[in-house]
Amino acid sequence: NLEAASKAIADLGYATTGAPTAAKDLFVADIAKVGVAGATTITAGFAAGDELFIGTQYKFGGATYATHTVADLFTKGSASALEVYFQQDGANTIVHVEAKAFANAAAVPAADIAQITLTGVTASTLTFENGFVHVA
Repeated sequence: NLEAASKAIADLGYATTGAPTAAKDLFVADIAKVGVAGATTITAGFAAGDELFIGTQYKFGGATYATHTVADLFTKGSASALEVYFQQDGANTIVHVEAKAFANAAAVPAADIAQITLTGVTASTLTFENGFVHVA
């Protein structure tokens, strides 16, 4: 149940207040609520030790922090898997999350991508493993 899950998360040392804290925070991305077609949620205060849970059905799309265009990100992807990509955008990082798997050459890939902007986060400090975006 939700109460037991919240206690287990707190026991691991993560804050569950919903707002960024100075401690380790756990954020959960709800892709249905984040939206698609360029909709953006800004997570201020995402910092060292924090985690952003995307979902265990996702894999990293293979793009690196050095990839600068969305088109470059998608050319590295798979047509048969849900993927997550990181894009450095000035002082921020955009986490692109596929709402559905699509071919690399999709006519309008942005229509199937949710975007989460991590303000003040450098993409090279991020990793994606087991459904979690982690910042070092």
